[in-house]
Amino acid sequence: MLASFPIRLSTLRISAGMSQRELAYCINTNRWTITSWENGQSSPTCEKLAVLATYFNVSADYLLGLSSERNISVQGVQTR
Repeated sequence: MLASFPIRLSTLRISAGMSQRELAYCINTNRWTITSWENGQSSPTCEKLAVLATYFNVSADYLLGLSSERNISVQGVQTR
């Protein structure tokens, strides 16, 4: 079973050596919002999910616990 969003978020934040307050500042929200996400009491908007994925350089699927791959592979994708 893959990890859930609250676990993924707290793991990424702690691995980055950040407090909840520091992460909140970096993504333009408040510490209470980060706390509620990490406790599973609420979920981020699509916009904040995209900001978090970009900030931690992971895919949204990884953050949401839908994939064990941190990044989406584009190997083999053809462009026009």
